[in-house]
Amino acid sequence: MQNSSGARLNLQEIASTLRPFLEKLDANIIEAIEENEEFNIEGFENDFKTMLFDRDGGELSVEDIKVDCKELLKFLKEKIDDGVANFFAGFSKVMAENIDNQCRAFHIFLGGNASKSVLVKQAFENAKEEQLKAYKQKTSKDDFTFILYEPLGTEASDKQILELTGKDVSKTPSYLRPTCKTGVAFGLLESRPKAGGIERPSIDSNPVFKYDLGIERERKFHIKISRDSLKPNEYQIFQTKEEWGGFDGLEIRYSDKPLANTNTLDIKDTQLIFIALEEHEEVDVKVCCVDSQSIKVGLFKDGQLIYESEAEKL
Repeated sequence: MQNSSGARLNLQEIASTLRPFLEKLDANIIEAIEENEEFNIEGFENDFKTMLFDRDGGELSVEDIKVDCKELLKFLKEKIDDGVANFFAGFSKVMAENIDNQCRAFHIFLGGNASKSVLVKQAFENAKEEQLKAYKQKTSKDDFTFILYEPLGTEASDKQILELTGKDVSKTPSYLRPTCKTGVAFGLLESRPKAGGIERPSIDSNPVFKYDLGIERERKFHIKISRDSLKPNEYQIFQTKEEWGGFDGLEIRYSDKPLANTNTLDIKDTQLIFIALEEHEEVDVKVCCVDSQSIKVGLFKDGQLIYESEAEKL
């Protein structure tokens, strides 16, 4: 597959044609697909023609596309489950760093077209139960819950809003309705310290590094340096002199997924960079960030920097 504008446009065209499959699934259709039975989805055909760019991106041709619905369903489930797992991994990290004993419920609002799929709701319901089970096992308490709301913009959501607020939004034009994005924006504005105004930190003066850094172990990503701990030109240990073998380069796995800090992320969902080094034995290998996406590797002997690599962008 080419990484070209034509290839991306082709993927967008195919994805747009497949959109009804994701958004209009229901429990009966899912069961029919899994049991190899007949089913019907409004606006979707599993055998269709579409106009696509050729390899050179200059000519349009009509292509016949046949969809393996069972494989597509399996693929979508896996991707959505991964996304929800990353969501809860990020949630757990935030809660661990910002413990509030008064918090007894976490409200989850689904937004965006993809969230209208029953697959998304199923994934959240399953993950929610797993999270609550783990919480009860860890704390022996039953004093916390997740509240999952219907996807905004759906009839179910309109009904839920009417029940909760008494407001009928079903006839409100879509462009006037609140979305998850506006909710986050107004939530941040309302919760900020009123006297302090809005702070606009410079990314150049205080870059926030994007990736967790680690190694491969048993086909999983094992974190060595958390993204939160990396500061510009402040070296963090990556491998001690006991672990280092005096090689001429260092392989670093990295990921921006929240699951990266749980040591459960599949290695295929990470990226790899090789950084060339001078050969030195009995040295500590350390890493620092240069900006939000670039790192340097330093070799330290008895606490003194004896070699520093060029900055590499991840």
